[in-house]
Amino acid sequence: MDEFLLEISKRNTYTKTSDTPKEKKVMLVTLLKENLVERIDNGKFRLTNNGFSALDYGYDNWLKKSQEIKNVSIEKESIELELAKENLKEFPKIKLRANIGLGIAIILAIVQLIQWIIKLTSN
Repeated sequence: MDEFLLEISKRNTYTKTSDTPKEKKVMLVTLLKENLVERIDNGKFRLTNNGFSALDYGYDNWLKKSQEIKNVSIEKESIELELAKENLKEFPKIKLRANIGLGIAIILAIVQLIQWIIKLTSN
């Protein structure tokens, strides 16, 4: 696969014809699925940024690194999902505490207002 990537890189493009070997057609499909090449015209392909990375690191190393990144991303999403579920479980408790705090604040404001009114009327 590395040789095929290098071949595409040297030519800047790769043209698929009717006499293109079957193994190269299979490699092209694989590279398209992995977003390493893109179709630019009917039968013409060129490397993407990922394709140049795969060329630099070697296809097998790039594939391993890509899989590690996908695994980390999946793990990150599952952790975020768990945290979101915990937050949803805690939401009613937090809402109740906020309402109790609001009630206490209103009561204290009324007490302060009454004390202020009493102070004004006593003078």
